[in-house]
Amino acid sequence: MNIRPFIHASLLLASVPLTACGGGDDDSGANDAGAASPLSGHTYVLTTDNTSWTKPRGIAKDVENVMPHFLFQVSSTGGNGVKVLMSVAPKVKNADMMVLDTITQDMCSPTHEFVSSGTAAQLGPEDIKLHLVNTVKLEDTSDDLQVTATVKGLEFKNIFPANGTAWTADQIANEDYPGELNATMDFRELYPLFNVLYHEGIPPTPKEICDQLPDTAACADCGDGSVTCLSAQASLLHAEDHPGLVVQPVDINSRPSTCK
Repeated sequence: MNIRPFIHASLLLASVPLTACGGGDDDSGANDAGAASPLSGHTYVLTTDNTSWTKPRGIAKDVENVMPHFLFQVSSTGGNGVKVLMSVAPKVKNADMMVLDTITQDMCSPTHEFVSSGTAAQLGPEDIKLHLVNTVKLEDTSDDLQVTATVKGLEFKNIFPANGTAWTADQIANEDYPGELNATMDFRELYPLFNVLYHEGIPPTPKEICDQLPDTAACADCGDGSVTCLSAQASLLHAEDHPGLVVQPVDINSRPSTCK
């Protein structure tokens, strides 16, 4: 039975209260060779919202419902070289579904280290495991749907302020930021998050998810013959300096037993 006409794609990942190898060495904007990176010693937070997702069209809400904050702790490796320890933090929402300023590292998500230099104009692309959560009920986290899945080709471009601390007044006033995120998701790993397509407690198949996507967001071959992958891009992004925030290393094999 084809259920496509009855379920709008924006409802695939309903999240509503019912009472979510090293990187590139591009030195664009870097200091002179040998000068310390302005990013060193800082920790940054990058946050997306529905308006961030520009490609493909028609799936912004679905992607955003499970998208965490991204955390980046930068340290020097000598000269202007840096290593960037990345983790994520779940987005905490109030009763009006507004994202709060609360940033608490997700200790179920394995950390990943990028290697770059200068202003780290490009991190990735790399295949990275992330812990993703679809918060079904704000008041009861026991109903949260969660997976630890490989996000393919995860890449960040131009997300850090050139001086390491703040964006320019013009960029802030006009919300004109240069950052970009690219990633490919494989529904063979993400299917447990699609709560609206559950039937009698059984999650949908990857094919059923692909069948519900709008024409602007068709699934593609993952590279192994499985047509269950979808690539997405977010634009006009920026990471904010968060003094005092620390990213704790997390290994997938030593995470809490409650992590899925």
